[in-house]
Amino acid sequence: MHNPVSGIGISFTGQNNFFSINQASLCAPVVFKGDITISAKDGWRPSNINPYLNFNNCAVFVYSDKQNTSIGIGFNRDFYEHALLAHNKDGVRLNYDISIKVVVFAKQETINTLSKYGMRIYNSYGETVCDSTSGLLINPQLYSFGAVSHGEFVSIPNIRRPMFIPTSISGYASFDKYSGITKQVGFASNGFSLAPSYINHENYEWTHPFNGKFTSNFPLMILDAENYFKF
Repeated sequence: MHNPVSGIGISFTGQNNFFSINQASLCAPVVFKGDITISAKDGWRPSNINPYLNFNNCAVFVYSDKQNTSIGIGFNRDFYEHALLAHNKDGVRLNYDISIKVVVFAKQETINTLSKYGMRIYNSYGETVCDSTSGLLINPQLYSFGAVSHGEFVSIPNIRRPMFIPTSISGYASFDKYSGITKQVGFASNGFSLAPSYINHENYEWTHPFNGKFTSNFPLMILDAENYFKF
């Protein structure tokens, strides 16, 4: 079917064009959803579920109901790879394992596994632009935490059980003349709302006093875990 954007593609239309796949479309479906364990020693890496995956080629959405636990991404020097890490509310790494739920999105070509059944559409470059055999991104909502206080749990409109991509939304530093600490801010979740919470805590030597912090107003994508799991 002729597509007005690229000239090639397929569209399903009623009174309004409500679904279209064209030459420029890309497909990053669900390649994993389930329970995972964040190890106190090693954290958790996408390569734990598939050796082709890492945090550079997939998107990992996290669901947790442990409101005193912050989940972020840090660098595991033992594996020379980034990993999910769990912290207490002060940003200190937990000394015990925890279980959470994750949904992982990636291009099927990345993980080198394709189903033998279903419908798959490719563009002229050989990239998958539609795959009927995998889950999709459902009802994403954008939300900015720039005006949310540290530790304040907020509900996300149109989301019942929020899932987030572990990231840093704020930073904090406090130094006297000789030493001090830096912290990054990510998220804690009580299962139904999210709160800014520390995701690391590092001590440094320094040469002059400094105190400061910043918070990003950039909106983040939030998903609803109820679209992917049964509770």
